[in-house]
Amino acid sequence: MNRIAILGTGRMGSALAGALLDGGVPVTVWNRTRERATPLAAKGAELAETVAAAIRASDIVLVNVRDYHASADLLGAEDAQAALKDRIVVELSSGTPGQAREAATRIKSSGGEFIAGAIMATPNFIGTQDGVILFSGPADAYARHDKIFKLLGHAQHVGVDPGLASALDLALLTQMWGLLFGTLHAAAICEANGVGLADFARHRLAFIPTVEGATEDLIARAADQRLSGDAATLASLATHWSSFRHMLADSQANGIDVRSAQGWKAIFERAIAAGHIDDDFAVLTKFMRHAR
Repeated sequence: MNRIAILGTGRMGSALAGALLDGGVPVTVWNRTRERATPLAAKGAELAETVAAAIRASDIVLVNVRDYHASADLLGAEDAQAALKDRIVVELSSGTPGQAREAATRIKSSGGEFIAGAIMATPNFIGTQDGVILFSGPADAYARHDKIFKLLGHAQHVGVDPGLASALDLALLTQMWGLLFGTLHAAAICEANGVGLADFARHRLAFIPTVEGATEDLIARAADQRLSGDAATLASLATHWSSFRHMLADSQANGIDVRSAQGWKAIFERAIAAGHIDDDFAVLTKFMRHAR
């Protein structure tokens, strides 16, 4: 059976180790602060004194530290780098698609294989089907060890390009932050206008089907490049723009921070100036990059 090394045993790393131990997988752990790794020894994990020792004791190395920079520092040490030959490094730290591709090149040059991962869950979901983890990299390497990855949660291989898992991670988080910051702004509008948040919560639930329908339609139109207004358009840019300006005016009148909304306003205005006022909201996909 493959032995797994886990570098980094914070809350997430400990959850990953726990899921593997519960699945009967031999685990070696290393953490910069050794005391944080000792509770895992009581569950059957071996404690390694150094990163290199953890790598040498294992076939697969899961890295879950602060970010790709921290990971590169650990794996770039001379003794650790020498130990990477014939190992599979699974990077579960936070980073960009570009950093994942660079890491894949470094690991390959050391004689190892590289799989990038993105954990789309909090530690309490690790080891369950609600704990989604995206992986990208060599399909054969992933397939050889898919049983290991499935012990960690709802594992999905999303492509051979090592940057794909990080790209999806950033895209999904961006949508989540848009929703969360939008909720903050919505709550501020309610507070300024005497609307109770319990009432807002109730009406939000009734509005969800409309929002989800608009989101799905936007994604489908962007994928197919159906950006012009047509008979199936749910709401034209003109309709959105009118309501958006009302939101902006009320927010400014009530002293609500509109700096994020001003960024949306600039995107609206570039599209309108280019003659797209009657097109579908999806036309804004053409204006999400800075004008050159």
